[in-house]
Amino acid sequence: MNQYDEITKLADLKEKGLISEEEFNQGKKKILDQDPAVETKAGTFTFKVIILFTLGLIVPVWPISLPIFWYLAWKSYKTGK
Repeated sequence: MNQYDEITKLADLKEKGLISEEEFNQGKKKILDQDPAVETKAGTFTFKVIILFTLGLIVPVWPISLPIFWYLAWKSYKTGK
């Protein structure tokens, strides 16, 4: 259920007199303050998780691979190959 459906339900409750104006505003504020990305199911991969996982693999390796690539580039430059 999206945020707008929840707000509509709150508005219906207010119109029926089941909740006050203050309760409606508090509920609406609570709904609008929620981050929609948090509502994902557990165990699902989001784009952010994939990026962070990939960076977690790359970042620890670059201090080793960068000097190797620099050496290979320098060697290639010196030999002309």
